[in-house]
Amino acid sequence: MGQTRITIRPLRVADTEDIYELTHMPNVLWGTSPLPSTTLEEWRQIIEQWAHDKRRHTFITELQGKAVG
Repeated sequence: MGQTRITIRPLRVADTEDIYELTHMPNVLWGTSPLPSTTLEEWRQIIEQWAHDKRRHTFITELQGKAVG
């Protein structure tokens, strides 16, 4: 049986499309604060703010080079 390797690392602006995809999955969107109408460009702006805020520590889970959580 092979092992699946996940990585937990700081959020990067390059993760925007993966995060956008995650937040628009039906079972993820329910119960979260972002509106379904939040555009990819709006997400990019949000993530840029999070990624560059020295007081915020935001991490993602990466699997095979893709942000999955």
